[in-house]
Amino acid sequence: MAEINEEFIAGLRDNPDDPNWKRVWSMCYRQARWKAQDHDIAGDIAGDAVERIVKYLKRFNPTKGKGSVEANFREWVKTCTKSAYATYWDKRKHEESITQVINSLGLSDKNREFMESNPHALGQAIEADSYGRIPQVQNPVYNLAVKDILDVVLTLPKVEHRHAVLLRFLYGWKTSEIADLLKTTSQAVSNVLNRAIKKLKKEFEAKGIDKNYLRPKDWDQHYEKKLKSKTDFDKKTSKGSKK
Repeated sequence: MAEINEEFIAGLRDNPDDPNWKRVWSMCYRQARWKAQDHDIAGDIAGDAVERIVKYLKRFNPTKGKGSVEANFREWVKTCTKSAYATYWDKRKHEESITQVINSLGLSDKNREFMESNPHALGQAIEADSYGRIPQVQNPVYNLAVKDILDVVLTLPKVEHRHAVLLRFLYGWKTSEIADLLKTTSQAVSNVLNRAIKKLKKEFEAKGIDKNYLRPKDWDQHYEKKLKSKTDFDKKTSKGSKK
């Protein structure tokens, strides 16, 4: 087996078909298999790691590091594999989040590819589905009360605010799950939610809705208030007609 030295690395740089690339792939695979514990996944990650190595090999200086040329090269390959591993799972989480939304919306598999490539269409589908997710009961007053709440949510001017609020409070998603779908961080989602909630509370109060009514479990209370208002109105109307 060839020694890993500067000549070995130069051969990789100069020749994409160098047989030593198989050895590099094996190094990546072993590292990926140790972390992923799955043959197929490890193979995918190793392939991605090799692509990174090919891309950045010209910049790599094997003499910079704490060890020998071989030790430095192996450590760099390990770093590339770790990066490929993290990217692979980030992508998987995003795909699973897309699938979760599509399943929640009851869409067919045929729409999956379109939704994945068109975040705007996915967002519109989430908004359109929101009214259908209202816990339907045989009481128009209750349904109307809940609709009042969603009407306000859907007036939020920023798209990411609407989607974050709907996914958090209507779908019951965690901030980490929303972050995976929107390709951002949990902290960024938390910030978006905080800004959106501040605006919503003002809008709720302006429409006579309790500012804390964001979760479905609170909608019953909103219904009770709505029902009481209707009952009081009916009583007044009844008294007026008797006079």
